[in-house]
Amino acid sequence: VKCDERLGGCQRCAERGVGCPGYRLNVRWSSKHQVPSKLPDANSLHPVESTSPVADTNYSNAVNDDCVQLTETVSSPGVSMNHTEFICPVDLDLDSLSNWDGSTLPLPTEFPGFDLNSVWAFGNYPEPHNNRPGPPTLSPNSVAALSAASTPRFRELCDVPSALCSYFFKNVITLYCVYDSGKNMMRVLVEQLWQDSSALHHTIQSMAAICLSSDFPHLATVASSERELALQCLRDTPKSTNDTQADHLLSIYLLGHTASWHHPHELAKGQYHIARKMQTQWLRRGETRATHYHFFEAGLEYWQMLLAFVTGDPGDDAEEDGLATESPRPAVALTPELSHPFYGVSRTVVRALTDIGSLVFNYRKRMAGVKWLTLKDVDVFHDALCQGRLLQRTLLSHKSSFEETGDPSSSCTDLHTITEAYQCAGLLQLYRVFPDLLQERYQPWETTQIFQPETTCKILTCEEREMWLTKFALRIIDLVKRTSLESHTRCVQPFLFVVTSSELRLAQQANAVPDAHAIEVAHARKFIKMRLSAYSHILPLRKVQKMQDLVNMVFTALDDGDHDVYWMDIARRRGLETMMG
Repeated sequence: VKCDERLGGCQRCAERGVGCPGYRLNVRWSSKHQVPSKLPDANSLHPVESTSPVADTNYSNAVNDDCVQLTETVSSPGVSMNHTEFICPVDLDLDSLSNWDGSTLPLPTEFPGFDLNSVWAFGNYPEPHNNRPGPPTLSPNSVAALSAASTPRFRELCDVPSALCSYFFKNVITLYCVYDSGKNMMRVLVEQLWQDSSALHHTIQSMAAICLSSDFPHLATVASSERELALQCLRDTPKSTNDTQADHLLSIYLLGHTASWHHPHELAKGQYHIARKMQTQWLRRGETRATHYHFFEAGLEYWQMLLAFVTGDPGDDAEEDGLATESPRPAVALTPELSHPFYGVSRTVVRALTDIGSLVFNYRKRMAGVKWLTLKDVDVFHDALCQGRLLQRTLLSHKSSFEETGDPSSSCTDLHTITEAYQCAGLLQLYRVFPDLLQERYQPWETTQIFQPETTCKILTCEEREMWLTKFALRIIDLVKRTSLESHTRCVQPFLFVVTSSELRLAQQANAVPDAHAIEVAHARKFIKMRLSAYSHILPLRKVQKMQDLVNMVFTALDDGDHDVYWMDIARRRGLETMMG
């Protein structure tokens, strides 16, 4: 006899004298023919509003009737039921969610619409929450499992300091260095020191935040705050400790060298002098054998070179104290050297360029204020010419040799090419500011004879000198063209574009068909603009825009017929000095 499905009891159970459990629809959800579905997104969890009022009314009535029937059944005396059996389980594919590999998670900045501002607070991160109503069919067990699986991941993404540090190691180092591998001493030192150094921890967050600020403007405030925290940590450190720890010197170097990332006009000469004094203290204690000492020494030489071209000689405290350890500068490198990750150019060339930048800047600045020539001015010119002749000899005789970097994006060929371009750039500055040096070695232009000068064959005319310098500048641009846009040497190329810009003259010929030389100059100008524009996105720093402005002003002055155009003069007059590296 089948139960007649009456609520509260049935005839069969009454005749047998047993308590009737009541009617229970024994239905099981079968996954036999189902395909595992993906985790529904947040939008799919919202209740869908029906566009039909009639359908809503019918659905509401049906649900109400079922609820009344269910309530009467549960409230019946002697009825014991498993409530979870009335709920159809939802396949959320939680197994695949729990098996996510955290190392493959993208950074927060890669999620569309992710707002770091909503979670940023110094040392205080709010608990993530979701006010969106969940689907009414989710069981408590399913909700708990989903929350347990997703909440740690969400907290991880919302931890802004961790996200910034991850971005620094993954992206910023590759932008900041000409190569990145196990030989990159900057990466090695930062990875060793950052977790135990508050100053370095805040410094790398500041660098990461300012690089992201072009896409996330609110991070500019975060970058400034982190920079101030790093400086405060350095100020709070006892001086005796500050002078002996590598993390403090590295923090000062990075903070000073990246000051122009925040404000393009900030040259951070103060940080340079502090770093130089710390390096001098190491020299006095005889710590020159440490690997990181040579890393910092070479890095400070590059920093000094960049300052020399926009401020003149920044001064060398080690030399003032009589402690300078001038290493030999061989004309030919006897053993391959491991290039510095900050610039990749031979140290001999960097030192020569430092002297050239200081010489040219101070000479042009002095002569700009000379109205009537005096004997003292003649002596200044003579001394400068002699110094320039010695620097020319250094650049002409130098041949570099590099170790493999271990980075396929920066081969030894790229390093040799950029080093040669820097050698030519230094010579170009000398020949522009001191025409007598070019007169002494002038021969009709021949690319293969650049570093093998011969005795002059004639007295130069102004037009011949201008043409020779323009072809020399085109040679530098051709060298840069040999490196791909993806080469990590791109971080040191803007300097070359700026110093060659004032030699790319277009002949003023009204209604004349341009010759091959004019077309080559036009292409070189376009290449410079295209590369700087690309670097403004690859290297998302405002100082790149300053270099673009300077180059455009130089080209405008040349096209207006000004024959006495020099990029350094325009940069000083227009206030466009910035760290070009």
